[in-house]
Amino acid sequence: MIDLFGFGKAKRPTAGTKLGVGAPVRGAVFPLEQVPDPVFSRGILGFGFAVHTADEVIVAPVSGQIFQMLPSCHAFSIRTPEGVEVLVHIGLDTVNLKGNGFRALRIQGDYVQRGEVVVQLENAAAIRTAVECLDTMVVVTNSAGMTHTDPRFDAVFGEDVLEMEF
Repeated sequence: MIDLFGFGKAKRPTAGTKLGVGAPVRGAVFPLEQVPDPVFSRGILGFGFAVHTADEVIVAPVSGQIFQMLPSCHAFSIRTPEGVEVLVHIGLDTVNLKGNGFRALRIQGDYVQRGEVVVQLENAAAIRTAVECLDTMVVVTNSAGMTHTDPRFDAVFGEDVLEMEF
């Protein structure tokens, strides 16, 4: 019933609204097309970029509400107040670790600010030996109909890697 009046729904962005998306972890930024998994490299989930994970702290790349935190804590999604949905996926085949090595510091439903720590890798070296790839992928999963800048592969942690416009 609340949704009848528009409460609880994401706001519709006004034309020309821009949103910067930052890297969720320290490390070199690279094209999503180079991720060795076709779900990411072919853009099946949406537009984005990847980062060679060089730290054990994973932060929110945008401000908003965590609307999905997988039980294994290797992936989470944030919905911004404008309605942009951003997936952060840590590594490939990390779901098989069943949460071992990942500790969520925030939970589904929490509101986070960009740069706020969401997941802690408890032993990145051990995770790296257990999986093929520990790169972190960032995907705007509802990017259809939005324009965006090309990712800045020279961006450093804390800077915008890309900008979405809707």
